[in-house]
Amino acid sequence: MEESLLFSPFYKPKIKPLHIISYSDYALCYDYSTGRIFTVNKMGELVLKYSNGSLTIKEIANYVKKDIDEEIDIEIITKDILEFIKHLSKLGLLQNDKEACE
Repeated sequence: MEESLLFSPFYKPKIKPLHIISYSDYALCYDYSTGRIFTVNKMGELVLKYSNGSLTIKEIANYVKKDIDEEIDIEIITKDILEFIKHLSKLGLLQNDKEACE
C-alpha cells in the first residue's frame, strides 16, 4: 500500500492524529487515542457500523466492499487493511486487548 493512501483527500479530522485509507466515498480510519478502526463518509461523519472494534478484518473488508462504488477485489481491500494495521504496528500505535480493557 502506498503511503499516500494513509491520508484521505476529503476528510479533515477534528481530532488529530488519524491514519486513513480512502476508498471512493468512504475512508477507513484509525484513531490513535482510542485504538479503534472506523469509517467516515465524505462529510466527515462517522459510519458507526465499523466503530465498535468487534469486527474481524474480513468482515470490515466485506462492509467496505459493499459501501464503495469502485470495483475493487475483496482480497485487495483485505490486503490494504492488513498493510494498514502492519504500518500502525511498526509505529507502535496499536493497543493489545489487555491495554484496551484497562
